Amino acid sequence: MHFSVHFQNREDRDFSFGLVFEPAPFWYRGADKITRANARGPRYAYGGVARLLDDEVLRFDGLEVKPMAVVLVHEYGSGTGEDLVMLQEDLLNEGFSVQTFYVTQDSAKRAG
Repeated sequence: MHFSVHFQNREDRDFSFGLVFEPAPFWYRGADKITRANARGPRYAYGGVARLLDDEVLRFDGLEVKPMAVVLVHEYGSGTGEDLVMLQEDLLNEGFSVQTFYVTQDSAKRAG
């Protein structure tokens, strides 16, 4: 698996990030690699959300981010169910409410 995280905001701005395991977890904004979510190992670790927010705070340009995160779980990639649970807990620990949706090949076919 890999994950997409969208932070809700009060403006029409895209605060979406990818968490991709290659094999260690890295945060991406589009095709741009931002930061490693865990500097010590190949799995997601608590503190990865704070790391992302610290690196991206200048891009928010003072816009208020709502305390809500939407996580999309993509079925391909090297992330695990444990990584997902830790990401969700990490978002909660940072003060975000979390909604999680699963994107599968079947749902992609229905949407297209």
